[in-house]
Amino acid sequence: MTPDATPAVVGPLFGRGDARPATPQAAGAGLCRRLLHDMLRVRRMEERCAQLYGEGHIRGFLHLLVGEEAVCAGVMPHLRDDDHVVGTYREHGHALLRGVPMRALMAEMFGRVEGCCRGRGGSMHLFDTRRRFHGGQAIVGAGLPLAVGLALAGRLGAQGAAAAAVGATGAAGAAGVAGVAGV
Repeated sequence: MTPDATPAVVGPLFGRGDARPATPQAAGAGLCRRLLHDMLRVRRMEERCAQLYGEGHIRGFLHLLVGEEAVCAGVMPHLRDDDHVVGTYREHGHALLRGVPMRALMAEMFGRVEGCCRGRGGSMHLFDTRRRFHGGQAIVGAGLPLAVGLALAGRLGAQGAAAAAVGATGAAGAAGVAGVAGV
C-alpha cells in the first residue's frame, strides 16, 4: 500500500475487524484527509446552524458540537451498520457522520415534517432507527444505560452488534453511569 492510500477495509474496534492504524504516519495521508474532511463538514454544518439559530429560523435549544468534531469523525467510521449509536444533546455531527442525511437533520431543526423525527425532536433529540442512531439524551449521562442495554442485546443475540455511547467527562458522576458500571 502506498503512503497516500486509504486502507480498503477499515474495520471496527474491539477486535471485530482490522482496527485503524494508531498513528497518522501509519494511516496514510488518504485516511487523514478523510478525517479532516469529516471534521470540516461537521464544523461547517454547525456554523450554519448557529447562523440560522441567530436569525430565528431554528427555535428551542441549540447545543453545538464546535470543537468536538474529532470525536464523531474518529468514532463513526469504526462502527458497522448494525452497531448502535446513542448521543448526547450535542449529536448533530454524530448523526451526520452516521449517515443521517443533512437535509433530514436541518428539516428536523426547522421543525418540518421532512425531518428525521418528523419535526418533533428538534435539535436535541435526533433519531433514525434505520441507521441505529438513538438520538440525543437531554439528561447528562442518561445515554449510557441505554447503550449498555443495546450492547448487551447485541452480544446475547446473533448480531454481535456493539453500541457507542457519546458523552463527556461531566457525565462520569451521573447516577446512570454508576448504575451500569458493573454490567
